[in-house]
Amino acid sequence: MLAPADLTRLRQAPTAQAVPLYLHLMIKHHRGAIDMSWALLDGGGQNVFLHSVAKHVINEQTAENSAMTALLPEVLGRARPAAGVGAVGAAGGPGRPGAHLTLVR
Repeated sequence: MLAPADLTRLRQAPTAQAVPLYLHLMIKHHRGAIDMSWALLDGGGQNVFLHSVAKHVINEQTAENSAMTALLPEVLGRARPAAGVGAVGAAGGPGRPGAHLTLVR
């Protein structure tokens, strides 16, 4: 989900740039896990444990992405983003954070 180059950039970033970069990378990482979990649920299979894990990942990491996305304006107000870091909206797209979320049961 994250390339070795992403981790190198994070390790080498000055502290003021590391925080927004960390948030962007975590959001990207969580989006990958959410996509994988939806793929498992959409693809069928009957393993109750795996379905439970996938639902947990979707719910928890979507909530975490919303929280991290909400932190970005504050963090970016104090630091210039590291090179290559673009704006990131809530999981699933820009706009109203959380408006597109549905609790998976």
